[in-house]
Amino acid sequence: DTVALDVSAAAGAFADKNVGIGKAVTVSGLTLTGADAGNYTVSDASGATANITAKAITASGITAANKVYDATVTATLNTGSATLTGGAAADDDDRYYTGDTVALDVSAAAGAFADKKIGIGKAVTVSGLTLTGADAGNYTVSDASGATANITVKAITVTANAAGKTYGDADPGLTYGTDVPLVGSDSFTGALSRTAGENVGNYAIGQNTLAIDDGNGGNNYSLTYGGNNLTIGQRAITLTANAVSKTYGTADPALSVSITAGSLGSVTVNDNLADVTGALTREAGEAVGAYDVLLGTGVKASNYTIGFIIDNNAFTIVAEETSTASIFDQTLSSILASLTSPSTQVNGTQEQFGSAVPTGDLDKGNIYYAMGPNGDGGIFQGIYLGELIIDHTGYRTEEGP
Repeated sequence: DTVALDVSAAAGAFADKNVGIGKAVTVSGLTLTGADAGNYTVSDASGATANITAKAITASGITAANKVYDATVTATLNTGSATLTGGAAADDDDRYYTGDTVALDVSAAAGAFADKKIGIGKAVTVSGLTLTGADAGNYTVSDASGATANITVKAITVTANAAGKTYGDADPGLTYGTDVPLVGSDSFTGALSRTAGENVGNYAIGQNTLAIDDGNGGNNYSLTYGGNNLTIGQRAITLTANAVSKTYGTADPALSVSITAGSLGSVTVNDNLADVTGALTREAGEAVGAYDVLLGTGVKASNYTIGFIIDNNAFTIVAEETSTASIFDQTLSSILASLTSPSTQVNGTQEQFGSAVPTGDLDKGNIYYAMGPNGDGGIFQGIYLGELIIDHTGYRTEEGP
């Protein structure tokens, strides 16, 4: 038989319009040609299948809000004007087909910047858009709004905390506070410093190397620094004048004081006692008596609170030791003036003073001079008035041969 297949009018049809994989396709419009075509009928037995995939459509009208840097990529969306466009004329025109029931659902919509850094007109990616309606499953949706927004710098004020220490001690750690905290994992680096100096007074605390590590050279913040002072206060010390004396008419000895409470600064300075006291002096005067030792003004005295008893009487001038022999001579002169008996000189020996009266023919009322045994001019004077009066040397006179 002469017969041939004519597919010129062949057509395929799915059972429905909906998206599906391996959907059966019904073929129609097949015909036969040839001398014997009338003796046959034809139908398709190919078992053709095909997929219907979802059509991509886009939403528009979504905008994003500007924000202050918060160390996140999150963008806040405004979806009040979000919409879909219908009237599709082609597979790739981003529209849905007329007659389909489909609507945009923005309840889960979210916006994100590409990074967290500050910037102007930064692109915002919108995600989380979905579709509703009877034909929603036949479409996919994405955003084509082209939303952009700004991330602006975060203002932060850093203020140094006031600090203090006692003169001569080590500096405390310099600390600071902020009016708002850093965000995310951002942190401070570096440290504050103060103006150099160790004398009592106020020293400015400066920002020095203090900065913010935010992965963007600190540029995500606008940092304002507020300074303060480190105050060095006086060091307490108590001094006591050391007692010293001299004999009337002699040169003054050296004056000194001792630390009886507190201490000299030694950690950041190297003070000595003279730095605090300066040159010591005493109350003026040369008569026998007590005088106050006086502090001078040391080059570092202003760095100390000094406790010191001014009325100390620490310097004493004592009377010159008067020779008893001299006093005896004066007494002897008055006695001699009242006596008529001649004086007698006796050479004798020297013994330690005792209570016994020397033996021998001593006449009451006579004056005796006992010379030293070596004739060295050591004169001992005495007068016998019923007992022997001995001079200041503590020796007695015995009658010589």
